[in-house]
Amino acid sequence: MEKKSQNEKFQKALSKCVKCGACQAVCPVYDIEKKENSVARGKLALLQAYMKGEIELTSKLYETISKCILCTSCKDTCAASIEIDRIISTAREKAVKEFGMPPLKKALLEILCGTFPGRKTFLKSASLVEKMFMKKIPSESGLFYKGYFLGRKEGKIFPALSKKTLTEIIDLEKVSDSLSSVLFFQGCTINFISPQTGISALNLIRKSNFTPILLNKQQCCGLPAFFSGDREKAEKLAYSNLEMLSEKKFDYLVVACATCGSAFKEIYPLIFEDDSNRLQKWEEIKGKILDLSEFLSGPGNRIFSKIKKTEKETTKTATYHDPCHLYKGQKIEKEPREIIKNIPRINLVEMENSSDCCGFGGMFSIENFELSREINKKKIENILSSKAELVLTGCPGCILQIKSGLIAKSSNIEVKHWCELLDEATNGKSTID
Repeated sequence: MEKKSQNEKFQKALSKCVKCGACQAVCPVYDIEKKENSVARGKLALLQAYMKGEIELTSKLYETISKCILCTSCKDTCAASIEIDRIISTAREKAVKEFGMPPLKKALLEILCGTFPGRKTFLKSASLVEKMFMKKIPSESGLFYKGYFLGRKEGKIFPALSKKTLTEIIDLEKVSDSLSSVLFFQGCTINFISPQTGISALNLIRKSNFTPILLNKQQCCGLPAFFSGDREKAEKLAYSNLEMLSEKKFDYLVVACATCGSAFKEIYPLIFEDDSNRLQKWEEIKGKILDLSEFLSGPGNRIFSKIKKTEKETTKTATYHDPCHLYKGQKIEKEPREIIKNIPRINLVEMENSSDCCGFGGMFSIENFELSREINKKKIENILSSKAELVLTGCPGCILQIKSGLIAKSSNIEVKHWCELLDEATNGKSTID
């Protein structure tokens, strides 16, 4: 009965499409491929035919629904208000149940957001693999490696893994009762690749007169698994994080990763929707969840009184990239820009189409490597056209993708999370020297 009800909901959602084609104008995949099955309208039509029994769920159809970056540009444009991202995720879930996930994707997903006991040790040891089998690429934005695999002529650029994770660098599990507390959920990318972003975020929370908390037992937020159709893994991670967070006392839960924020605000309510007990627990937590830019623009706004002015006149031109999960998913646009404008000696200029997807999409960039690269090229063109010397954003995944694209163009433009510059500015240090 439950399965029938779910199928009925799925069919009803599919039938809402009026074939207007508005999604064509905003879809980054269609912009590259120019195929009907590349755009939401075409994918929905194929899925509707499948539900009617007119076509089978084949590997070809699975490949088609995998060629969606889930940027939700089409969802924002859709006149019928179709939750296209939810439909695609459900379709992927059905495909995974039907004939399993491709072995390589399954292995990568387990590494990226698995729950096996030795995951942390495994990821740290992966840095040896980078050094042994990949080409080193030094850049202004840090150390990267280029790997050639799966018969690809052009290698994929990977960031160097951090020698120490954020939770190894900082231990903040102890909470002071003297100040309001903020639990910082660092996410996988910050923890394993860019701990400096996490250090800056924690510094800013502390300097805003809040006690920061960092938990060692955080799991992946689960969004990569959910979007890949591995509902079981996504649920396991969500249940684990809910249990962990329910046991802690905190005033706010702050994230500096657009992906984690989107998972908490948008995906967890979907995972818990048929579980009233868990949903009620999550609703209590959800009201405390803020992106770092929201937190510093609201409860933590004391930070702006601590910005150290400088007499130096030299400025650096920066541009801002809107992450899909922040701009389209959480509707956060003004807060990061207002914060950046308050950072001394930074001149913010807008690039063209700042909210266009950078082509990352987590697993999408690995599974659809060439397509991801082509989407990224358009973002890089807009960055270069802005004449900016620095790219700022609020998503660690986007940072990696944009850095990769700039390295491919032999550009020395830096790419950073804006919180690192604000941390420097509130320490009285130069943000650009």
